[in-house]
Amino acid sequence: MTQAEKTVVSPRVERGLDIADRGFPLVWLCLYVLLPTSGWASVMFASWHDQELFLETLRSVLANGRAEAIDDNVVGPAYMALAALVHWVFGLGPQDALVALNRASYALSVASALVLVRVLGPEDYGVFALADAGRVWLDGERSRRWHTAAGGGLWFAYLRRDHTVTVAVARSAEKTGVYLATGFAF
Repeated sequence: MTQAEKTVVSPRVERGLDIADRGFPLVWLCLYVLLPTSGWASVMFASWHDQELFLETLRSVLANGRAEAIDDNVVGPAYMALAALVHWVFGLGPQDALVALNRASYALSVASALVLVRVLGPEDYGVFALADAGRVWLDGERSRRWHTAAGGGLWFAYLRRDHTVTVAVARSAEKTGVYLATGFAF
């Protein structure tokens, strides 16, 4: 995009949009993790069969310091240790500690994905459409048939616009093709 084609936005608005773009996921994750867990426990335990086993195991760990399910390698000891730590640090009941741990692990995985997308994600990207028509011109070829194709795809530019990866799908009467190309610059 040339400077003449660029939309003019005040620096203040641009900075505000940048802060909102970068800050929204963090705010959302914090609210998600910090919301009260009590109401979620009954819903979570009604729908997840494994949670009953985890709850029984956590109750055994809290009461006895150990659990048969951990000894039998059915439940991971690190997961139960974290659930017990959440129980003791935040003063939550066993059910709420498991819910909080599940929510925190979900938030951590979403945060990790966002970091990976920000770090490894494309600098620029776009969508394109394509159409083609052609005829075979060979000596001795008498066909007047025109071959047509249409399709579209995505392009991603990593680091710079000349580091581009393109994925396209084109369909004709003869076949459908998937094409991968690298290095086409704008």
